[in-house]
Amino acid sequence: MSDQSSPYDSQFFESFPTPERHVQRLATLATLFGLTPPNLSEAKILEIGCGTGMHVIAQAYDLPNAEFLAIDHSREQIHHAKQMALQAGCPSVKFLHGDISERLHVKGTFDYILCHGLYSWTTPHIQKAILGFMKEVLSPHGICALSYNCLPGWSVRSGIHAALLHFDAPDFSDEKRILRARSLLKHQQDTLVDASELHECRLKEEVERCLKRSDAFILHELLNPHSHGLYLKDVIEQAAGFKLSYIGDTRPQRMHRPSLREDVQPVPEELRGNFASPSHYEVYYDNLYPQALRYSVFSREDCTPEALPVRETLLDMYLTSPLVPLTDPVPVHDDSTVEFGTPYQDTVDVQNRLLKAALTILHRSWPEAIRGSELFELSRQMLGVTGPFGHLEEQFCNLLLRHFPAQTIEFYIHPLRCSSQIGNFPRVSQLARYQVQNQSWVTTLRHEAFPINELHRRIIPLCDGKHSSDEIFNLLAKELKSGALKIQEEGQTLSGEEEGLSLLRQGVQNGLEELREAALLVQD
Repeated sequence: MSDQSSPYDSQFFESFPTPERHVQRLATLATLFGLTPPNLSEAKILEIGCGTGMHVIAQAYDLPNAEFLAIDHSREQIHHAKQMALQAGCPSVKFLHGDISERLHVKGTFDYILCHGLYSWTTPHIQKAILGFMKEVLSPHGICALSYNCLPGWSVRSGIHAALLHFDAPDFSDEKRILRARSLLKHQQDTLVDASELHECRLKEEVERCLKRSDAFILHELLNPHSHGLYLKDVIEQAAGFKLSYIGDTRPQRMHRPSLREDVQPVPEELRGNFASPSHYEVYYDNLYPQALRYSVFSREDCTPEALPVRETLLDMYLTSPLVPLTDPVPVHDDSTVEFGTPYQDTVDVQNRLLKAALTILHRSWPEAIRGSELFELSRQMLGVTGPFGHLEEQFCNLLLRHFPAQTIEFYIHPLRCSSQIGNFPRVSQLARYQVQNQSWVTTLRHEAFPINELHRRIIPLCDGKHSSDEIFNLLAKELKSGALKIQEEGQTLSGEEEGLSLLRQGVQNGLEELREAALLVQD
């Protein structure tokens, strides 16, 4: 194995967790399209390009009986990942320092393979090595996924990338290169301050986004000479060359297919011969609604996914919904329209009685997931509907599927570990209790980043399953009385102990509720 150092040794790349990077999405998507992927509970899972290991460690906590191996070319990041795994209570995760372009000695095959942040940031030679390695070690019914910068959506950033590379000085220190790049980005921002043309406005928005990103992003994305964009059709063809079949994307919003989305209309009949595969629609719509990043999912060539989603599989999946009814109580027994709020500050109108009942139940159980068959039964009981249920069950699955692309109803093949109750002895994952010591956010059990405030930073370490809510308050009250903890209201530090204790008690209650709502509390 090569002993060359990696650019990531000196500048770690720490990205935020997102649900689309979780192996759950691979298994769920494969099942929805008629495949029978391996059971996640006991799966062997490989991550290529694991970075600091945060994502794979979080998944290992979710799937304690699965086997995980994570590989990265950066020796320093692998060292950091091993230390984090020990402190986060996931010592069973194995990490390997290795170069994917050289022979890696790994035992057996893997049921799921994740490769994020590598394919579009390296050479064609290593891209072929990645696909060849996936083909070699993927189990017969296994599923794998690749992330990459996608064209034409990445084209705006590609212009910024080219400009920064032109004026880069690779022999300078990383710190100086990053400083120079930020200076050029700031100059571009100032130049485009009065932008009015469409391209100028898009460029200005992208420059501003880049300026807000980390130094690691500047170095590894914008100053990386190998960073480039790829068209979805090219990635599908490249994967097919290694006998891998395209299933879809881990982010359903990117899957523009008539079978999934009502806003995607079939093309005129005379053109349908050119749209024989669902992926042809995605390739076509990428030009209408450009995606800058994709995370494409593949199976082996001999495990061909169905063209249409298999709706009845939803009854065996676990469902959640972030939608919040804006009417209380929800009128489920009539056909009136009810507005449900989304996490994106807009609303969804729902009129169907069965769907209103299902969304009401999912809201009450948030963030816990409910099995599809159980949700159907609870919804039917809420409406007082008696059998036969065959047609109603089919209607129920169709209603659920309409909400899949926008993720207003989420599907999981494996139950989540988060709790809908605070419980007697609230418990947060050991990973989150480790993260709270060193950073401004923690990873939730929904694989999302939750920004923490100072009170969260105090509460989370005490949520170890050994302290009750009252005990958490009493421990923090001691800190308040000793002066180690300050309580502020409207920017002013309170001097009165009684007033401070009252606010602290309310703060602890609110803080625990926020942890519950964010899916940080673990089920007993």
